[in-house]
Amino acid sequence: MPDPQSDAEPPSTNALISAENPGAAQTLSESKARLHVLFEEGEEAVPNGVSPEFMQQCCQAALDGQCSLSLDEAAVIEVSVQLLDTQAMRALNQQYRQKDSPTNVLSFASGLPLMSSESEGESEYGESFAGGLLVLGDLVLCPAVVDREAQEQGKPLLHHWAHMLVHGSLHLCGHDHEEDQEARLMEAAEIRILSGLGIPNPYVVENAVNGQ
Repeated sequence: MPDPQSDAEPPSTNALISAENPGAAQTLSESKARLHVLFEEGEEAVPNGVSPEFMQQCCQAALDGQCSLSLDEAAVIEVSVQLLDTQAMRALNQQYRQKDSPTNVLSFASGLPLMSSESEGESEYGESFAGGLLVLGDLVLCPAVVDREAQEQGKPLLHHWAHMLVHGSLHLCGHDHEEDQEARLMEAAEIRILSGLGIPNPYVVENAVNGQ
């Protein structure tokens, strides 16, 4: 997972979903597919501003700005979001990435094909839809890690949450950063997407600190 930093001023609670943010409004209207973010509330406290609407907007922006997965045939896209404490996140990170520490976000792509049954659409969403249902996958975030990183890096809390949601969503679409070229492409996508949400380049401070 990346360790981005930013020296931008923190937004107000609803800055990223405000009608006064034209970049965000444009992002929400670009995709023909309807995104449904299924947020599973657990015992972990959700920071102020990280509302279901905030999660929806960040994930939608990532889907609109990604370039790895064709979503043309999807009418409805599902992404689930779950929050874990540090102990549970550490165990998950160890199990799937062999890293014995909690991390900020993990992405689990479903690998399911596009489902075209209108009956499923009717039962799930109360209406039929002309197109397919794509269950994209799951995002698992650890609020304690995300909050700690934001404090340590001196970056706005909502900016860091937005970055992690965008980063995780890009992983669900097939973006990766294992190789240098892949990392450059993914970082460029993140910068562009976050800019549309009114968030400056999250890597500028990191590069400055590292003397790059």
